Amino acid sequence: MSFKRRGVTGGYDSDSDDDVELNISVAASGSQATRTFYEAVPAKRPRIASPAATDVTALPPCASDALAAPEAPPKAARKQGASVMMDIFSKHFDVLQAAILSTEYHRHIGSSCPCGKALSTFRCTECFQSELFCQDCIVAQHRNHPLHFLQEWTGTFFRRAHLVDLGFMLTLGHGGDPCPNGLSTSKGRPTVIVHINGIHKANIKYCHCDSLSEPDQLARERLFPATIEQPETAFTFAVLKHFHISNLTSKISAYDYFGSLRSLTNNAFPQEVPDRYREFNRVSRVWSHLAIVRRSGQAHKIDIILTHRRPGSLTVRCPACPEVGFNVEEASIIAASSNETHKYTLFLSIDGNFRLQRKNKNDDPDDVALNDGNGYFVPMLQFKTYLRRVGITIDEEPTCPHLRAARMQNIVKFKNAAGVVDLTKGEAFPNTDFAVAYALSEAKLQRWIMISYDIWCQYHVNLRKRFNKWFPGMAWIIDKIRGAIPKMHIVNHILACMLLFAFNYIRYSGETWGENIEGGWAEQNQSAGSTKEQNDGHRHDSLDDFFGYWNWTKLHQIGKTLNRMYSACIKTLKTREDDFAELTSMHSPEVIARWEAMDTTPRKVNGVVTSVYEVQLKNGPPTLNRAYQTLVQEEIASRLADGEATGSEASFINIGLQLEDKQAHLTSKAKSAQPGILSNSRAKLNQEITNWRQEQLSRFPSLHSEQKSADGSHAEELPLLLPSSFSTDRRSILGLNRLAQIEYQLREGQAHDALAEVRLAIKTCNANLQFKRNQVHGQRPNTRAQQYLRTLEAEKLAALEKYQRAYRALLALGLSPEDQSLRPLDKTQLWMKNVTERHQMGHSKTQDPWFWHAGRPSGLSPEEEDAWSLEMDRVKWFRDRAARDRSREEKEILEEEFRRSVTSFQRMSQVWTELAKDAKESRVGYGAYGYRQAAMYGKLADDCNTIWQNAIKATNNEGRSTT
Repeated sequence: MSFKRRGVTGGYDSDSDDDVELNISVAASGSQATRTFYEAVPAKRPRIASPAATDVTALPPCASDALAAPEAPPKAARKQGASVMMDIFSKHFDVLQAAILSTEYHRHIGSSCPCGKALSTFRCTECFQSELFCQDCIVAQHRNHPLHFLQEWTGTFFRRAHLVDLGFMLTLGHGGDPCPNGLSTSKGRPTVIVHINGIHKANIKYCHCDSLSEPDQLARERLFPATIEQPETAFTFAVLKHFHISNLTSKISAYDYFGSLRSLTNNAFPQEVPDRYREFNRVSRVWSHLAIVRRSGQAHKIDIILTHRRPGSLTVRCPACPEVGFNVEEASIIAASSNETHKYTLFLSIDGNFRLQRKNKNDDPDDVALNDGNGYFVPMLQFKTYLRRVGITIDEEPTCPHLRAARMQNIVKFKNAAGVVDLTKGEAFPNTDFAVAYALSEAKLQRWIMISYDIWCQYHVNLRKRFNKWFPGMAWIIDKIRGAIPKMHIVNHILACMLLFAFNYIRYSGETWGENIEGGWAEQNQSAGSTKEQNDGHRHDSLDDFFGYWNWTKLHQIGKTLNRMYSACIKTLKTREDDFAELTSMHSPEVIARWEAMDTTPRKVNGVVTSVYEVQLKNGPPTLNRAYQTLVQEEIASRLADGEATGSEASFINIGLQLEDKQAHLTSKAKSAQPGILSNSRAKLNQEITNWRQEQLSRFPSLHSEQKSADGSHAEELPLLLPSSFSTDRRSILGLNRLAQIEYQLREGQAHDALAEVRLAIKTCNANLQFKRNQVHGQRPNTRAQQYLRTLEAEKLAALEKYQRAYRALLALGLSPEDQSLRPLDKTQLWMKNVTERHQMGHSKTQDPWFWHAGRPSGLSPEEEDAWSLEMDRVKWFRDRAARDRSREEKEILEEEFRRSVTSFQRMSQVWTELAKDAKESRVGYGAYGYRQAAMYGKLADDCNTIWQNAIKATNNEGRSTT
């Protein structure tokens, strides 16, 4: 599930539970493992721990010979794998084929039936190790097995036989015996019964002893009627369960599934098998709805106990998210100090998915969702009435060139109970507002709420004004909301957005990632093939089911998920604390005190945002981010002046540079990565490059032939065909001159960024090498330290390679080889003077390599040079402190989420026990079901608590071992 989900409450019975997950991305805390709860629970904030930045005293360069990797041993012959296993099978093909064909005959053909009355000519293909019997005996043996297929020996082969054709009569109500009050001459009603093994015909005799209706009698025999009046078609509970699970897990459509049943029945002539697809489609929808109602507790009147929830709620809620009155007491929320904000914050995510759209076609306007307003979708009538009142609105022109997802996507999913709405172009904000209002209608007792949205920078501007107008009864809740932009999306926002809405710099947000809601898109998008053809109501019911299944799969894994995240958090926290302490020790107490007195709240004055997390220099080196922001602002001004709405060329090239970085990273990991992980990484990158190339071709059709000839065996080898890939003349022919200018500016910033990474990597490597020399003793500690130094050396070389890529591109784009700010750089220059060693003769004449001074404003005095360096250290100090604080918050959030998860499961077990006790004697099945659900939640509570206690022990043991 998304890293942090809030509120999963409605559950599934352990028997036929369709794992249903919610698209409500309730983000639980910190760097949450991905758990995306769709509508049922507030979506937990996705978090990931970003690597801790390091800045240490400069020391001598790492000795490359000391870091040489040992020769890899020769690969041993593979002992397992598909090819090995297939080779074993292939040697037995003849034997297996002979065994399969032997089942077409029977050794007792021609012998008498054990009853002695006739020859044995019939056998059952469903009964295990079935012998041959005569017609009367085979029918008698199947009194309680009416849905078995038989075979009859014709004298040359076995052909399919049906019990109904042999005189079998299916009687209800008396364990297979005829009803004493029925007519003995009745031939029964011809009925088609659909089972998991195929489609059967039967003659059914109903019981006449009491007042039970025919549909009731069928249901009590685990047969679901296709109609209420005189049913002539029924579906077994088994086939409905099987389809339900298959549909949720593999997204097979009802049409394809029923087609497979017809083929199972008669694969040679499936057209001769009764077609009950329409009935199956209708009944499977009803079955799913009843299952959701049953598992949510609504069939047992659970609202009587859980009065704080929306009446009729059918959603699966995140057990880790704070639900006041359920897994956290209101008194605890009220008593919490502001420093505990993160522990009790409800983290929510908003995002859009344009892959789940419905076809624009005629349908049944009266087809209302069976779950309407109680599942993950908002109530449709109420929603459509609201849209008519609001009318078509056009959002303001964005000042940030980020993807306008809310305008392009056809479904918005809010990670909280009942927060999914259909989205139409031009109505993004009103639609999202309704989802937010409806999802937060249960959050009245929450003190703190945090929303992650990829266009929060624009969406929040008039949010209070819109709520005052359209949701006046909910306007007060806006004051409880803080907002942020997901970490993956914010990189394409302008600098002001990064300083104002980056999770890394927002207090009490932990390691929230903010992208969790997208974790389930790939899974749910597989359902688009069938849901896009459905009526509105049916489609909403289907998607509700998929969302619920997604939530359920995350719910029963919550303990393992939290444990994995907690273990990673503890390690990250220790690294960040050590790094920050080391950085702090490098400066005087007076400097640290001055920095600690600075306010970390970003300020916006005259449209300009300033923050302690940004370098404050009048003149400074160009960076990729600054170059990108400048280009974007120029593009926005140009579009506003010309009235054009073309996409951002700067963003396009910037994404290309990001893909180039991903290729380099994958190349560096290719040799050591596991085959499966490497294959997945290549497939993911290949898809990203394919998407980017499609946009490239739409912008520059002239590159068609270039793309066609550009190829590579792996994703990391695919040419991206950036302007720097071509000569000056070729760029002119292809019309890439404007794009080349943009790439030049971005590459210049990229080069300076890479130099900064090189400088930091050298410092880090040298400091750790010096520490190893002075402090590490013994074989095992030295071995570990040497492995870590190899990692640092690899990071240093990666930064070098990044600079070299940028420099080569700049030369191709027109940079003079005589340029003094950017020059050639190779491995031999990756060093700096060791300022920690005693001064030696000639030391003052030794000059650091040129890049230690690159990017600094020219003509600085020694005092100005020191101030420049101090400013760099100040920004790093604040960023490292923020990273450490986020990890501390994340640890506390995860601990609270563990506690809330255990409490949620225990509470649900208690609730189901109460419901079971209250079940009337005449409804004994309700009580049995309630006790089964209570036992399931009790086990979930015990398992989660055991994992939590083990996690605490492991953390304590690790703490003792490092002291």
